Amino acid sequence: MSTYALTKLKGEIKRLGDQHQLWSPAVRELWRAANISEGQTVLDAGCGPGFATMELKDLVGASGHVLAVDRTTDYLDYLRNKLKEQGVNNVEVKQAFLEELPLQDNSVDHVFIRWVLLFVPDLNPVLQEFARVLRTGGNLMVCDYHDFEYCLEGRIVPHSQIIDDFIATVMKYFVDNGVHNLRVGQVLPDMLHALNFKIQSTSIDMRVSAANGDVWNWALTFLKSAAAHMVAEGAYSQRQLDEVLQEVDRLATVPNSAYISPLFSLIRATLQ
Repeated sequence: MSTYALTKLKGEIKRLGDQHQLWSPAVRELWRAANISEGQTVLDAGCGPGFATMELKDLVGASGHVLAVDRTTDYLDYLRNKLKEQGVNNVEVKQAFLEELPLQDNSVDHVFIRWVLLFVPDLNPVLQEFARVLRTGGNLMVCDYHDFEYCLEGRIVPHSQIIDDFIATVMKYFVDNGVHNLRVGQVLPDMLHALNFKIQSTSIDMRVSAANGDVWNWALTFLKSAAAHMVAEGAYSQRQLDEVLQEVDRLATVPNSAYISPLFSLIRATLQ
């Protein structure tokens, strides 16, 4: 069954909201290319707190339908509250595993999934479910890491051994606690082809940010919350964390320092 390793991080819903806004331009272009339009049905698979759901509902309009599916109760409760506050009635929220979607065959026009497949132990059952529920010619749109193992290595300029050691520790912790597919973006095209999908487009999204810029702060927010969780779990010491944060503060004062973001794969495939 699929798992998400970050649900226990303090402030994770807010961080996901900030992350959604930061990385949305490329995703919106993916939706535009798929021609999501009024009256259609879209599955937001692994919807989390529903930041994408709240935009997809506007694309399909009052005559359309968005199915928001996730396994995490806290996230779905957050989304349900937002929908209730706004009086939204074209979104249906379902709690389920992606390997066992509570949907009929050939029932959706599009499937969107972002930053989820990284955490799925076995991709095939999930992809098979997407193929089952999609109508012929329907779009599967994926945004996920191109190479998680590489994306956190050597990404701050100038180089810092303290940061390198810290990132290696974070990487090991998450691989041990739910990160299963380190190279989702690389393996998906062949897997989708085997399931009778035709790849329509693939692209890479990445950013370079000066110190204290938006992407720098996005990365720092994640690393702070992840490290604090690791300290609470006994996987890292407060002394080590203090040393890392001091190093980040130092690097932020170095002229021309920068953070290079992970590489994200964006894939659109249609079911044949």
